[in-house]
Amino acid sequence: IPLEERKRVKLLCIDMWETYRIVAQDKLPNCKIAVDRFHIMQEINRRLKTVRTRVMNKNKYTKPSSQIFYLAKAGEAEAIKIVNEYYQKDQTYYLLKKFDWLLFLSYENQLSVLDSSKESKFNHKLKRYLNFRQIRDLILEIDSELREVYEFMRDMQIFYRTASYDNATERLESLISKCNQSG
Repeated sequence: IPLEERKRVKLLCIDMWETYRIVAQDKLPNCKIAVDRFHIMQEINRRLKTVRTRVMNKNKYTKPSSQIFYLAKAGEAEAIKIVNEYYQKDQTYYLLKKFDWLLFLSYENQLSVLDSSKESKFNHKLKRYLNFRQIRDLILEIDSELREVYEFMRDMQIFYRTASYDNATERLESLISKCNQSG
């Protein structure tokens, strides 16, 4: 493509592959580069999955021997501590493994699936009645980084769903500011 024609290109929408950006900056000198929402959300979901997996794997815990359970029943303090730590980590791992899908719901599905008025059902592993919103909230209490990435994903979903031409710049700057404050 001749340089004169390339100079007339004003906007290019690409995914986040750095090579595309480098080539575009080099070959399209007057072009503004944008990344489409699909690829932005894909990257946010990828990062959420990475954090969730890291936190989940940090909570993998080998089940104590039957001897430890026996000693805990007998009241031995160290054994009780080991068994309690096992149950806590086991429940955390379970939540992150079995209910990870609650973190990745589309904006539309969040409204119905996470409806707090939905009936609670007894969860045998957690030994209590919970609905999906309560389970999602338990997951988000596990780790502050996980919560932060999840909340950013939600903010971006809401931004894409509700921003208009008139308020997009202001709302995007607000999201960027929020990110900078969180570290």
